[in-house]
Amino acid sequence: MNKIRILAVGTNEKIMQTILRLINQNPLWEGDIALSSASAKNSLQGARYDLILLGSGSDESEIRLILDLYKLHIPVVLHYGGGSGLLIAEVNQALKPSST
Repeated sequence: MNKIRILAVGTNEKIMQTILRLINQNPLWEGDIALSSASAKNSLQGARYDLILLGSGSDESEIRLILDLYKLHIPVVLHYGGGSGLLIAEVNQALKPSST
């Protein structure tokens, strides 16, 4: 079974390290972090992701432009805190197959 690959983007390194730790604690998930849009762009060029998690300081419009540039259809979740329970719920909701 393939792990769900998550790229978490935000500018506060300490917070992003915490988010990365929470992502990687889930045995079904595997995460990377990017501390800038430029770093996110590099990551998206070199790896496959199932979800983009945007944290504090990230620029949603820049990330969406990058996704458009590379024609990537990856769900984007805005996560600005709230603890591990909220993070889990946000990821699960974003990855839930749509009923349409």
